[in-house]
Amino acid sequence: MRTAPPSVAGFTLAELLVVVAVLSATALAAFGLVSEDRAQVRIDDTRNRLAVLRRAVIGPEAPVYGGEMRLAGYVADNGRLPRNLGELLGVAGEDYLLRKGVAPKLAAKVDAKCFQQMDGGDDDEDKDKAVELGNAARVLKGHRGNYLASAARGGEFRDGWGNVGSAEAEGSSEDSGEKNSEADNFGWHWDETADGLTITSFGADNMLDGAPPPDLEAEVDQTMRIDDADWRVPLDGWMVTIRNANAAVSETVGSGTGEADADEADSGEGGPGGTGTGNASAGSAFTGDISPDNFDSSISSFSKLGLVLLVFENAGASGRWRQYRSGPPDCGGNNDPDAVLKPGEFCVFRFVADDDGKIQCGGAGNNTDAKVPLGRHVLLLAIDNTDSMTLPEEKYRFVTQIDFFPGALQPNLVWEVR
Repeated sequence: MRTAPPSVAGFTLAELLVVVAVLSATALAAFGLVSEDRAQVRIDDTRNRLAVLRRAVIGPEAPVYGGEMRLAGYVADNGRLPRNLGELLGVAGEDYLLRKGVAPKLAAKVDAKCFQQMDGGDDDEDKDKAVELGNAARVLKGHRGNYLASAARGGEFRDGWGNVGSAEAEGSSEDSGEKNSEADNFGWHWDETADGLTITSFGADNMLDGAPPPDLEAEVDQTMRIDDADWRVPLDGWMVTIRNANAAVSETVGSGTGEADADEADSGEGGPGGTGTGNASAGSAFTGDISPDNFDSSISSFSKLGLVLLVFENAGASGRWRQYRSGPPDCGGNNDPDAVLKPGEFCVFRFVADDDGKIQCGGAGNNTDAKVPLGRHVLLLAIDNTDSMTLPEEKYRFVTQIDFFPGALQPNLVWEVR
């Protein structure tokens, strides 16, 4: 007698379909999580790269090197904002001075924007007159190469999405040309204005956000803004005190040096307001009183003496220097022809802006913004004849250097002439 084989239990078609559906849903959920995680990595990477660009332009924004502030970055070296990313990489042409020690001259004349006129070629006999200031005025300025260092790969620096910019020629279009040109900005949108700089990544879709903004976080533009106060320091109201620290007239002191003593001013960020360094150019022994007679026969009173701040800007193969002039000094009312600044006495010079926020630097119409870029600048005592500047004789050429930090108070400078 034959017996029937035992029945074998199995999955029905419906059960198999249910299992496949569950596995597919789990795989899709996992893939979505991985995709979101990868997008967040790119968002974070872009944010970090924007921070790298910011430090490259204006340097560190907190105390470094043992709690002290240090000047660094493109603006400190070049006196202006970079026009595009290529300038930070050192690949956008060669129309700038390479970093080295440079000592400015004091030119008699300036142009309408207060840049010194160093070239001849016209009928103005004062245009190419300039006086050497010597090693006391020598500062390190100029382009120092790749400001992004190892962060740049293969001569490029892109956002976290690897976006590519417009291939159109530079300047052919405001939106797709210069500001987003591949050759200059490597996929970043670069918008430099007179008072600041905005750098933008267009996100995963590589498109400028419209209104309303995209639903996906990965497509939202990421922006870094360098405002005016981040890279320039107001000059209006800045006071410099010059004190005669010499001995009596009969005693010979030093060799015509001027030493700057800048008090640290609390910036609210833990950094100093500025420092003064350096000595005046060497000359004959300087003794005793400081009086108009010591300087030049054309000076009848202290009211014709003025301070000149020389600020470097990297434009052209040798760069250029801008003059900022102080108002006449307050020497306690001793501005008469027979006035002298005796040992221990002082004069206060002020840099004052007009109602339009400009500082005069020569004749009518010659003025510039009453703000200076962060960095080290050159300060000297000169003779202000309104339209032009001249220096005292060599042994009275007092020159020093002064540091300006953004976001800090103006340097509280007491300049002792010895």
